[in-house]
Amino acid sequence: MWEEERNAHLCDPVEAQETAQQLIDLMAKYDMLLALPKDLPTLQSTSTGNWTRPDNVFCTAHTVDLISLCDTKPRRRPPCTDHIPILTKLELEVPRTSQTVTRNFRETDWKEFRAKLDLLLDDLPPPMPITSETQFQKAAEDLTNTIKRTIEDIVPLSKQCPQAKRWWTKELTQLIKEKNKLSYQSYKMRGLDDHPVHAEHRRIHNKVKEELTKAKKNHWTAFLEELTQDSIYTANKYITTPYGDGGRTSIPVLRGAGTQGTIEDAITNDEKS
Repeated sequence: MWEEERNAHLCDPVEAQETAQQLIDLMAKYDMLLALPKDLPTLQSTSTGNWTRPDNVFCTAHTVDLISLCDTKPRRRPPCTDHIPILTKLELEVPRTSQTVTRNFRETDWKEFRAKLDLLLDDLPPPMPITSETQFQKAAEDLTNTIKRTIEDIVPLSKQCPQAKRWWTKELTQLIKEKNKLSYQSYKMRGLDDHPVHAEHRRIHNKVKEELTKAKKNHWTAFLEELTQDSIYTANKYITTPYGDGGRTSIPVLRGAGTQGTIEDAITNDEKS
C-alpha cells in the first residue's frame, strides 16, 4: 500500500505479513487514510543503502481535507540520522502570539556604526563646560538620541527564537545549506549507486557532524573560561544535571509510607500503580 514495488521482498516473510495486517485492520477500524503518497521512501539503510518506507503519515477520513501538503524533504535530512523529514501542512486556524523584535548587535558592522555615529555627533553643539542641570539634561538627551538614531540605522533587526542555539555560527549555516543541497541531489540519484554525488554527500555529512561537535565544545570551553562568581553555580548545575532533554522513559521510583508506617519504595510498575 505504501512501499515501492521493488521492495516487495520486505513483505515476503509470514511475520511481516501478519504485522502489516494488524496495521491495515486498525486503519480500517478507525477509518484512517494514508496521507503520504505511495512510493515515497522515508529511510535509507546505513548498511545496504536501500531506500525503504518505514515511516508513514495517517489521518482520519474527516481530516484529510485539512491537509494541503504531505511530502518528504530529502534536502532537509539532518546530519546524524538516516530518516528523511516529512513535511505536512495543515490548514488550521491557530492564534499566533506576537514576536518581540530586537536588535542583533552580533551582526553589526561596527566600523560602519562608528562612522555613522561620528557623522551624527558633528551635528551636535560643540563641547563646553556644563554649569547647570538644564545644560546637563540637554547634553545627555542629545547624546542618547544620537546613539538611538545610529542603532536604528545600522544595527539589523533580529527575531528572538526560543530554540536558538548560542553555539551556532555563520559557518555552520553555510555548511548546512551545502549539505541540504547535496542531500537532495543524492536522493534524486538514489537509483545510481556509483554516482559521485553519493560520496560527496557522505563527505559533507561527516564534516557537518565534526563541525557541530567542535562548535559545541568551543562554546562550552569559552563559557567555562569566562565564569564569574555568579555563573559558576550555573555551570555546576549544567554538569551535575543528567544528560538529555529532561524527559523520562518511565515513572521514577516513588517513595511513601507503607502499611506498617515505614517508608517504602515503589520500583516495579505494579507497585507504582
